Amino acid sequence: MASEVKSFQAACYQCGGIRSFTTLGGTLQESVETGDVKDRTFHAASIRWTGSEALTRAVLGDAESAGVEYCADLEDFAGGRQRRCREGVVGDGTEGGYQVVVDGLQNGTPYYYRAYVLTGDGYTYGNIRALRTKGGDDLDLTEEWTDLGLSCLWANQNVGAATPEEPGLSLIWGGFNQNSAAGTAGILKHIDMYGSICGSTQYDAAQFYMGTPWRLPYRSELEELQAKCTWEEGSRQGKKGYMVIGKNEKAIFLPYVAVNFDIRQVIYNDTIIHSGTVTYYKDHELLLWSGDCVHYPVEGGRIYAPYALSGPSHIVNVFGLTYTAAYIRAVRPRE
Repeated sequence: MASEVKSFQAACYQCGGIRSFTTLGGTLQESVETGDVKDRTFHAASIRWTGSEALTRAVLGDAESAGVEYCADLEDFAGGRQRRCREGVVGDGTEGGYQVVVDGLQNGTPYYYRAYVLTGDGYTYGNIRALRTKGGDDLDLTEEWTDLGLSCLWANQNVGAATPEEPGLSLIWGGFNQNSAAGTAGILKHIDMYGSICGSTQYDAAQFYMGTPWRLPYRSELEELQAKCTWEEGSRQGKKGYMVIGKNEKAIFLPYVAVNFDIRQVIYNDTIIHSGTVTYYKDHELLLWSGDCVHYPVEGGRIYAPYALSGPSHIVNVFGLTYTAAYIRAVRPRE
């Protein structure tokens, strides 16, 4: 005698609204519905479902008995390479049903998913649907800045850029255009007095172009951006770069820029890796100025070498400033 038909809904919600459900399932076992995704982030998607008494028994029983399967390649379902997610199920099956978060995903990446339930009759699956995690095209640009959960707020685009994917102005450190460097004597006097050019009306190009309270970041703020955020390659409007994602799942996009180095010496993390004049060109690179620098004694005086962010793991000291221009991502204090 055929068992009583019972059903449950495995509803996944996605930005953009809820679409109509399609019901699948056999007459001799639990039926399954796979819905849409409503809430998604750069690394996760919220999944919830409601269901019958049989589903409640499955959810509260065997850890593999009900949940969502997902994969990045549609063929993984047929090959048994999909991943199952049930950890962190909340709810009791009544108002609002159950909810689980599938995490550990990559930004801006399409995934396929389906609901499943395991009963005495075996596995029953919902129809396969697709979702895409947030990427560079999904940034929140409501404000000029983004709160990454750090000690300061970061601008959404480089100085001189109209959108996050544009490189903006390429500037000599301490100067306000690409071909004009600040005088060595004057800038060293300022550094001796204040320790940095951050916030200086004479030498801080971020403040010059964007106004108070915008300024160049301190070296410590660059290090904080590296240490406390997740850096992943991504894209925005077809332009490649880094997605820098805070623990609060807020993000900024740092576009790759064409950096033309014509310098005398480069120091990575205070270790000299090159000495002597060299010119080289990189198309997929970062070079973002800070307002801090070190200065070294030389015959007849001293020279200064500012810190610059060159990627997710390096802070660079650049010598020969009249030969090197870079970009700026401004910061402002938390209000």
